[in-house]
Amino acid sequence: MALAAKLDKKDWRVYVVTSDAEHQCGLHWEAVMTRQNLNSITLSALSIATSFNRRQYEDIMPLEPLADKYRSFNWNVLECDGNDIAAFIETVEKAKAQRENQA
Repeated sequence: MALAAKLDKKDWRVYVVTSDAEHQCGLHWEAVMTRQNLNSITLSALSIATSFNRRQYEDIMPLEPLADKYRSFNWNVLECDGNDIAAFIETVEKAKAQRENQA
């Protein structure tokens, strides 16, 4: 969707909501890597919100350091407490502002 917006010169913003459990799947990481290969500015309209409550496989297959893994693929990582709605909204607004600064 974000790539289509870029190609069509649309000002869409695409939000993907994921969980820590989805990060145990290779397909998810292929999508994360694809964004890097397409250039972060190309897909600057793409944001992922991850519910990282550490309830999925933490004893067997820990994900930490999750934020650093995203950074290693050139994602701009913003973190907040998703249970704090005001903090979540503030973080989304920061992400939108960063995209506007890239344009």
